[in-house]
This record gives sequence, C-alpha cells and structure tokens, in this order.
Amino acid sequence: MEPLTQRASDKCVDVVLSFDMFHIVSDKELLLKEWHRVLKANGKLSLDCHHMEENDILSNITDDGLFKLKEQNGKMYIFAKQTG
Repeated sequence: MEPLTQRASDKCVDVVLSFDMFHIVSDKELLLKEWHRVLKANGKLSLDCHHMEENDILSNITDDGLFKLKEQNGKMYIFAKQTG
C-alpha cells in the first residue's frame, strides 16, 4: 500500500469512521495521531472492530491520552478527541 502523498488540513474533520479495519493496521499509534490531528476539537472517532478483544481496543485507543471512550454498544465504540 502506497503512503498518502497529500495531507488533510489540521482540525478539518467532525467524525472519523473506522469500520472493521483497525485490527489490520500495522502502525496503530501513527494512525491514531493522524486521526487526532485532523479531527476538530470536539471531534469523534467511531470505531467498529470485531477482530479484537475489547480490552485491546480500549487500550490501543485510549492509553496515549488522545481519545476517551464516550459510548459503547457491543463492538461499536465512540471516542471523543482529547485536547490540551
């Protein structure tokens, strides 16, 4: 897979949707930083991943402090962007 050659502007996205792909990402930390960069201050990350255990999903997304879990319904998670 070729890397993207163009970058989205900082803080230009309201919601990032990630459905059934997070488990195959090799550099999850880099992806999370990119999602955090493009999300507006009150932005949300909506993630659905049936191939990872709940604890792994939560630790991958929240341990670095970029996102905080806001809602969960089964394997559907909504995270809020953390600022500051």
